[in-house]
Amino acid sequence: MSRFSSFQYAPSETRQILRDRFARKLRVSRQDRYLDPNLAYTPDVVALRLLQEMTISPASSWSAVEAAYGLDGVCPDEATTLPDLVSSGGARVVWGRVKISRDIAVRAFRAPDGEMDALKALVKGIHSQTFGFGSDFGADFGADAELRALSEDIVAGQLDPHHLVVRSPTWVAERLWEAVRAQAISVKDALRRWFDLWGVLKYPDIVPERAWGPGDAAAFREVALGLIGSEPALAGWIETRDLYVRQAAFAHNVTVANAECDIPAPPSTAVCRALWLEGRAVEGHAYESLDDCADLFGLARVLLADVDAQHNAKAPHPMGAALFDLALDRPELFNSVLHQARSHPRLLADLVLHPPTAALACLLIAQWRHTGGAWERSLTKADHQVGQADAFADGVAILGEHLRREAIPVGEAAALLTWLHRRAGPGFVDDGEGEDLLMARLRRELADCPAPVLLAMTRFLRGSAFDQGLGAPEFAAVLDLCDLGNLTDDVDPERVIAAYEGSLQADHYSLSAYRVGVAGAAALARLSERTEDLRRRFLYPLRLRARLADAPPDHNPFMLADALGRSVRAHIRILCRAIVGGPRDTTSDLLDALVAAVRSGALEHKEKGRVAAFAPSFESTLIGTPRDRPLASDLTAALGRLNLAAQVALLDAILQTDEPLILAQILPNVPPNLRARVEQRIAALAPDAAAEIRSLPEMQARIDQLLTVGAADAAASYMAAEKNLKTWGKPAGRELTQFRNGLRLAFLRQDWDAITQAPQPAFTAQLEQESALETLQQFRGLVALVGPNRDPAMAKAVFANLFAKRNSLIFATNWFAAAICELLVDDGFSLLSGPDVRLGRQVLAELDRMVALLPEAPTDEVLECNRAQLLLALGEPSQALATLSIVPLTRLYASAAAYRAVAFARLGQPAEATAALDGAEFRFGVTPILAAARAHIASGAAFLALPDVSAYDDLVDNVGSAIARFRLMGPQQQARVLRPQSDAFEALLIDYVRAAADAVVSLVPMMKSVDIDAIEDDLNAFVQHLLAARVQFLGWSVNDQSKGGYSAKANAGERDIILTSGSTILAIIEALKCKSALTRDVVRADLESHFQKLLGYGTPRIFFHLTYAYIDVGKVIAFLETAAKTACPPGFKYLDQEKIRHEDSRPPGFVARYDADFGEVKVVFLVLNMGQHRQRNAGITAGKTKARKATTRAGKSKAMKPS
Repeated sequence: MSRFSSFQYAPSETRQILRDRFARKLRVSRQDRYLDPNLAYTPDVVALRLLQEMTISPASSWSAVEAAYGLDGVCPDEATTLPDLVSSGGARVVWGRVKISRDIAVRAFRAPDGEMDALKALVKGIHSQTFGFGSDFGADFGADAELRALSEDIVAGQLDPHHLVVRSPTWVAERLWEAVRAQAISVKDALRRWFDLWGVLKYPDIVPERAWGPGDAAAFREVALGLIGSEPALAGWIETRDLYVRQAAFAHNVTVANAECDIPAPPSTAVCRALWLEGRAVEGHAYESLDDCADLFGLARVLLADVDAQHNAKAPHPMGAALFDLALDRPELFNSVLHQARSHPRLLADLVLHPPTAALACLLIAQWRHTGGAWERSLTKADHQVGQADAFADGVAILGEHLRREAIPVGEAAALLTWLHRRAGPGFVDDGEGEDLLMARLRRELADCPAPVLLAMTRFLRGSAFDQGLGAPEFAAVLDLCDLGNLTDDVDPERVIAAYEGSLQADHYSLSAYRVGVAGAAALARLSERTEDLRRRFLYPLRLRARLADAPPDHNPFMLADALGRSVRAHIRILCRAIVGGPRDTTSDLLDALVAAVRSGALEHKEKGRVAAFAPSFESTLIGTPRDRPLASDLTAALGRLNLAAQVALLDAILQTDEPLILAQILPNVPPNLRARVEQRIAALAPDAAAEIRSLPEMQARIDQLLTVGAADAAASYMAAEKNLKTWGKPAGRELTQFRNGLRLAFLRQDWDAITQAPQPAFTAQLEQESALETLQQFRGLVALVGPNRDPAMAKAVFANLFAKRNSLIFATNWFAAAICELLVDDGFSLLSGPDVRLGRQVLAELDRMVALLPEAPTDEVLECNRAQLLLALGEPSQALATLSIVPLTRLYASAAAYRAVAFARLGQPAEATAALDGAEFRFGVTPILAAARAHIASGAAFLALPDVSAYDDLVDNVGSAIARFRLMGPQQQARVLRPQSDAFEALLIDYVRAAADAVVSLVPMMKSVDIDAIEDDLNAFVQHLLAARVQFLGWSVNDQSKGGYSAKANAGERDIILTSGSTILAIIEALKCKSALTRDVVRADLESHFQKLLGYGTPRIFFHLTYAYIDVGKVIAFLETAAKTACPPGFKYLDQEKIRHEDSRPPGFVARYDADFGEVKVVFLVLNMGQHRQRNAGITAGKTKARKATTRAGKSKAMKPS
C-alpha cells in the first residue's frame, strides 16, 4: 500500500502534508534580526522617499570597467582589452556587471609592480559605487530638511547609504518596487534599479504574493524568471566547467591543460551533479559563483520565497517547477537552489513532487545536518535522526511512485542508492550497528518497484566504476537490485562475475566486502550458476599459486602477502555470506570452494599457493576502525548454517591454521558440538609454532583475544613469549599493557590474592602511572564484586570513585553490576518489592546520568544485559525485551537469551520463552544460566545469577581515553608528558619550530621552477602549515597575519605567525628575508627592528625570530648575537644567551633570555640557509672534477690507441 494514497487523487493535498512534515522533522537554525535600540533610525517613509530619488552608478558596470581598464597602461603579460580579459577567465560578466573572483584578485594583489598592473587597478575599484539624486529635495519637499541633509551627506561621500538603519526594510523594499516600476521605461530596467536599491537595504526577505497586488507580483515573477532563463552568464554544465578551468588556470598561473586535470567532467544525473558541486575540486569555484552571480540568485531567492509561502498550490508549485527545470541545465543556479532548499525544508516538498528532482530531494534529506547546540546533544541528535529517517521515508515513497509511473529517469534512483553505499561508514552492512535506516527505507521502496525498472537501474550502474568489482559502491548496488527484484535470470552475469574476479586479482589496498550482505552474496552466487565457466570463475577466482609465481624478482614480499591475504579474506566472506543467504541445503560445490579458500589462507606455504590470510594485522584496530566485522564472524555464521558433516569439513580446514587469534575469535560462537576441538587446537598451538608476526601489536592482539575468551593457559604462554620479543626501540605503553594483562590473567584464573596483594605500580611516565593505578583499583573492585568475600557496597564505591575521576563506560558498567548485586542478593530472577523498587529505579536513573556524561551514548552488551536483568526485577518485562532487542550480541548471547525467555514468560508468552531457550541451547549448548532460566520459568526456582562485568577496557577505547585526557591538559603539562625535563615547554616549542624550518630549507633544491621566495609571506605560509601539522595533535593552532601588540605608530601590530592554545598565545614568530650584505646599514637596521617589534607583539614566555638568509649564515648569526645584547627595546633587560647545539640538519641559532616586567622571556633566533651557497658550490666543483677526469681519461685512451 502506498504511503501517500492522496498522491494519486489529490496531489495538492500530498504537497501540503509533505510541507508540514518536512518543516517539523527537518530542523533549521535561524537568527532573528537584532535591532539595537541605541542606533539612530531613519524613518521608513523618509528612507523610501530618499531611495526613490537615488541613482546608483556602480564601478562594476560593463561600460565603466571598459573605460577604466588600462587607463594607466597594460603590462606585457596581461590582456590588452576587457573582452580579452573575460575570454581568458580573468573576469566574467553577470547581468551587465563585471565580476572578478577572489583567487584572481589575490593573484593580482600579490603580483609585484610591473606585473598585472591594469588588473590590479581594476580590482581595487570595482566594488565602489557613486550615488546621486534626481531631486535636490528643496522645492519639492519644502521643509523636509532631513531628506536634504541625508542626500547631501551621501553625495559628498560622508555617509554610506548602506549604513542607513530602518525599522521595516522589507516594507521599504516592497514599496520601492511599486515606485520604481512606475518610473522605469521597461520592466527589465525597473528590476535592475530595484535590485540595486534592495541591496542598499541589505536584501531583506520579500514574498511577492504578500508584498504586492496581483499585477505587480505577476510582473515581478515574469520578468525575474525570464531574466534568469535568458542570462548568458548562467551557462550549461560543460560551459561552466570550462569557465572554472579558465579561472583556475588564470588564478594559479598554470596552463589550461593542467587546470583541466584537476576539475572532473560533470556527471549526468542531478544527484551526482549535486555531489560534484560539493567535491573538493569544484566546491571552491561553486561557492565563488554564489558571490559572482549573487544578483541573479537574489531574484531566485525571492521567487522561491513565494513557493515556500504558498501552502495551497498545485503539486508541484508551477513557479518552483519552472525554476527547478532552469536549474537542472544551469549548474550555478542549481547550486543556489540547493542552498535555498537546505535552509527551507518546505521547498523539498515541491522538489520531491517534481519527477526530475525527486531523487535529488531525497539526497538533500539524507544530507540534512543536525543543528543542535552544545546542550542536550543526545536528545536533539536522537530527534534529528528519527525525524530525518521519517522525512527520507516520505521522500522515497514519492520517488517510488514516480518510478512505478516511469516518470523519472532510473539513473537518478540508481545514483541515490549508490551514494548511500558510498557514504556508509565502517561496519558490515547486515549488522545491527552498521544498519543504515535510510538505506533500509530506500530498499523497501525499491522492492515494490517492477522488475523492469530495477533492471534498467542495473544497466545504468554498469559503467567503468562498476568494473572495479568488490568494494565499489556501484557493484554493491547492482547486487542489491538483483536481490530486491529477483533479477538473477535477467542481468548479464558475465560482466558481474568478471568484475568480481578482477577485483580479487587486482591487489587493491581498499578491497573489502563490507557492503555486500548475505542477500547480495547469495544473488552473486545465483548469477554464477548460469554457466559452468561462470560458476568456476566465481568459486575459484584467486589464482594464488600463479600470482606468487608471477611476482617480479624485486617485488616487496610483504606487500604481496598482504594483497593476497586481502583477496582470500574477501572471497571467504562472500562464500560464507552466500551460504548463509542461500537455501538450507547448501550446494556441495559452494562448500568445497569455501573449504579450499579457507585452506589457502589458513597458513603460509608459498609453494602450494597458500598465504597467511588469518594474520592479526588484518584484524588490528590500532590504526583505524576496521571496515568489516571479524572474519571469524562470517566463518561461524556459515558453520551455524551447515549440516553436521559440512560443519566438520569446514572446521577441519579452519583448524589447519597456525594463527591463535582467529581460533580464539571463533571459539565463543562455534556450535557447541565443535567447541572442544577448537579449545584443543588453541591449547596445542604453542607460541613458537604459531604463525610469524611482524609487530608487537599483533602479539598483543593475540593475548587480548585469548584472555577475552577465557583461554588462560594459552594466554599465559603467549604473554611469556611477548616479554622476549625484541623491538626497534622501546614501544610506548608496552609495560603498561603487560601489567594490565597480568591482572586480567589473575582475574581469569580467580587468583584473588595476586590482585589484592599486587605491589603498587611504579611507572616513570605520568600518564602510564595514573593508568596503572586506575587499572589496579578497577580489578580490586572486581574482586570485591565477584571474589570469595563479596562486598558489593565496596565495589560500588570503588567504581563510583573511578568514574568520578574519568568518565568511562567500563566503570559505569561495573558500578551498575555492583548496584544490582546489592539489590538481588539471593536470586537473580527475583522481583523487587517494597523500598527496593524505589532503590532500583534510583540505580537506573544514576546509570542514565553516567551514560549521559560519556562522549557518545554507547550500546554495550554487558551494560544492556544487566539493564534487562534489573528491569525484570522491577516488573517491566516489556522494557527488558526492548532493551535486549537493540544491542548487538557477541559474548553474552546466552545471558541475553535467558533474560529474554524470562521476560516472555512473565508477559504470558510461554511458547516464545521456550523458543528463545531452545535456540540458545542449540547454538551454545546447555549453560548454567540457560538451565536456571528454564527451571525458573517452570517452577520459580531461584538462581544466583551475578550480573556480568567488564574486566578490561578495549585497547582502542583506552588509548582514545588517554589521548582525550592528554588533549585536555594545559600546554605546560602536555609538554612535560612529551619532554620529561625541567624546561619541557620551551624545548618542545623549539624542536617543533626548528623541525618546520628544516623542512622548508630542505625544499629549496627541489623548488627550481617555483618562485617561493618572491614574497616573504609565501615562506611564512610554508612554516605555518608545517608547524600546524605538528601541533594539531596537541589541540594547538597556528595562525598568520593576526592583529595584536603594537606597531611603530602605536596601532595594532600585524604578527607573522602566532601559536595558540584556545585563546592563549603560546609563542609569536616574526620572520624576515636577508638577501643583501650585512655591510649595508639598511640590512642591519632591518634585522634589529624585526627583533625589537617582535617583543612588542605580546607577552608569551617565548618568541621566535626567523631569518631567511641568502647570504653567509655564520655572519648573520654573529650579527644577531650582538644585536640580542645591545638592541633590546626599553623595558627588557638582557640576561644571557645559549647556542643551540648543531646535531642535525635543523637550522642553527641561539636562545637569548631577557627580564621583563611580566617575567623572564626567551627569544629564539634561528637562521634558515636559503642560499645554500656552500652546497651549490660543492655540487658545481664535483661536476667540474668529474668532467676534468673524464677528459683526462679520454686523452690517455686516445694516446694509447695504436696508429
